[in-house]
Amino acid sequence: MDLQTTLSDPALSGEGRHPLPSVESFITSLQNIGLDPNRPIVAYDDAGGAIASRLWWMASQLGLQAAVLDGGIQNWIGDLETGHQPPIPNQSAVSVDPYGFEQGIISLVDLIDRLHDGDLHLLDARSRSRYLGEPSPYDPRSGHIPGAKSLPSSSLLTSHGSIVSPQEVQLIFTEVIGNDFLGLDTHVVASCGSGVTACHLILISQHMLGIRPLLYVGSFSQWSRRSELNVILGAEPGHL
Repeated sequence: MDLQTTLSDPALSGEGRHPLPSVESFITSLQNIGLDPNRPIVAYDDAGGAIASRLWWMASQLGLQAAVLDGGIQNWIGDLETGHQPPIPNQSAVSVDPYGFEQGIISLVDLIDRLHDGDLHLLDARSRSRYLGEPSPYDPRSGHIPGAKSLPSSSLLTSHGSIVSPQEVQLIFTEVIGNDFLGLDTHVVASCGSGVTACHLILISQHMLGIRPLLYVGSFSQWSRRSELNVILGAEPGHL
């Protein structure tokens, strides 16, 4: 499943680089590759799960059973196939959560309001250098969203690309946002460059810590395009 064409809606403007497709479009994409809704989905990539987690988030948000292969294709110990296997379309109806993606996301407007109120932890899953302000070829401005704290998803992986132990995950989260996040799903928001690797933070925090942060889909790619919104350079989270 391609990030650009099936896990994103390239037609939307002003919503960041990887806006979510409609639920109907996503379900059609799953059916086109032969999805059996009664069997679990396992997503993998070659980036430690940072991209595959987007598929996991979308599927699990709709109530479908989904998982990510820990460590990605590099850790696969079986045989690998080459060539292209044509999909076997599955016309079975797929029953999904009626709320779709909505209950798992936070809009730009709501994010701004809650940043003003100071009642959430906003986590930035991008690399530390991008958070500090290293220029990016993808976004018009560099830096981070005011109030965001740096928690690169890569910091939660071993040198082999697998997720670190639950104890290490909790230690890292505690170092970044303290102890008051446990059990407070709606008080934690995950962001990144364009709403993809943020799903990796959500995956890890849900399975290792028991919380499911909200996803800011537009992330920095949307925020940085709004000239009226401030961006912060350097190591401090900053304020609106």
